[in-house]
Amino acid sequence: MVTGCSNFTPADWRRIARLLFDLGTTIRDEIRITDHNQIDPSASNIHSVTAADTIYEIDKVSEEILIRWFRQNWPDEYPAKIIAEGLGDESGMRFPKNASNELLTVLIDPIDGTRGLMYDKRSAWVLAGAAEAGETEPTLSDLRAGAMVEIPTSRQSTSDGACAWNDGEDRYLSETVRWPWAGAHPRRLDLRPSEAEDLRHGFATFASFFPEGRSKIQEIEEAFLKRHLPEYPSATPLVFTDQYISSGGQLYELMAGRDRFVADLRPLVFQRYGPPGALACHPYDLSCLPVAKASGCLIEDPWGQPILAPLDTTSPVAWVGYANEKLAAALRPLLMDALSELGYKAG
Repeated sequence: MVTGCSNFTPADWRRIARLLFDLGTTIRDEIRITDHNQIDPSASNIHSVTAADTIYEIDKVSEEILIRWFRQNWPDEYPAKIIAEGLGDESGMRFPKNASNELLTVLIDPIDGTRGLMYDKRSAWVLAGAAEAGETEPTLSDLRAGAMVEIPTSRQSTSDGACAWNDGEDRYLSETVRWPWAGAHPRRLDLRPSEAEDLRHGFATFASFFPEGRSKIQEIEEAFLKRHLPEYPSATPLVFTDQYISSGGQLYELMAGRDRFVADLRPLVFQRYGPPGALACHPYDLSCLPVAKASGCLIEDPWGQPILAPLDTTSPVAWVGYANEKLAAALRPLLMDALSELGYKAG
């Protein structure tokens, strides 16, 4: 049992990770039942617009499931503040309700990838992470347990999920499974990030999901690729891109070995060129970071530093993901040089 903010054990973090994993599977299962494996035209209706994002009708369903799950399942010995898209202001909800103080901050994105899922184009993800509460507000780098569960499209026959926790020595352990959607028991899944040392004939993406800022993001991409590949541009494509509109989905592609590099630099571009308030990645979109760490991928800010964004739903976050350490060592200075050349500065 946890008795103080500094007394969490690896067993505690493992239990918390599995609780968050159960939350993810609950949201996934109930959304699938609600939709009856078919697209509901009302799912893409706008419910509201918040500082975090546009809230669609499908998002509201997941938020209702989330609140009910916490009321029924969250253990009293882990008093927690819950911060999630759609739950209102950043003061969060408390579980148990009458707790005098919280030991944990839990950050959740109930559906990451709403836009792809509500049109049945691509799977979305339930993302969650937990950090110790303390005298100072925790950041993304303080997350010690996390989980991610895939919400599949109606055409998929499987769904993946993973959870991870800190082992007490700044290492992360994980469990990853794949469910056949027919209801059979899940089987263990071993994720293997790419061991490639360059980007030739592999997937590498600079996130530009929407028209806003796309030309400036492509400018950075061009400057970076010219430094990395002497033969770029080439008549035969050397690098492929995949605009998966889900930060959790992008992380999973890195972990699964399908992508080698992802850079989401939208906050840098929007800060400099606008438009003000344009949608970018937010901390809750990266709440599953412990799972990525357990896989061996490197997830950091554009200048190779830990991501120190607060655990909220509104702060813009620029991040870069590398499939392995050798690739990071080769590409990190090239990206930093490209950013410097174009006038972008750290901080």
